[in-house]
Amino acid sequence: MKCFTGQLKNFPHPRSVEAIEALAKLRASTVGVAYAEAFSLLQTVRGNCEVQTTLGLMHMKGLGCPRKVDVGIALLEQASMAGSSRADFNLYYHFNDIGQHAKALSYLVKAADRDDTDALFLLADEYSRSGNAAKMEHCLVRGARLGDGRAVRLLKNQKERMCI
Repeated sequence: MKCFTGQLKNFPHPRSVEAIEALAKLRASTVGVAYAEAFSLLQTVRGNCEVQTTLGLMHMKGLGCPRKVDVGIALLEQASMAGSSRADFNLYYHFNDIGQHAKALSYLVKAADRDDTDALFLLADEYSRSGNAAKMEHCLVRGARLGDGRAVRLLKNQKERMCI
């Protein structure tokens, strides 16, 4: 609102700083955060997976709202179902951190299937550590085709080692 000083009025006018903050707090109380805009809430309700992912991460980390991991996971899972590879990637990290490796890996595979280059690179590493060279190479080739320089370098190094 500082950009629109000509529009600001004194309270109780709807364009007063106090009224705007009160409305943001009211909207926020419906989703358990400190402040919220109607646009973000509407986008979450309508299934905007990027907004769901951001709100999920906010809840999981307690950024601007009380830390509620279960709410965060639910929002990330909704975003994942709507197609967000970023949500998949963050669910992978969460479940990996708490020792649920099979569930974590399922989210990593989902993100890789959605052509997330970071997920493809991590999945290649997972396959490398488990000794599955064919699946590792498949992930690296897909990453390279998507323009991931890390995958290109690893494939080049592999070919150079094979020629020696």
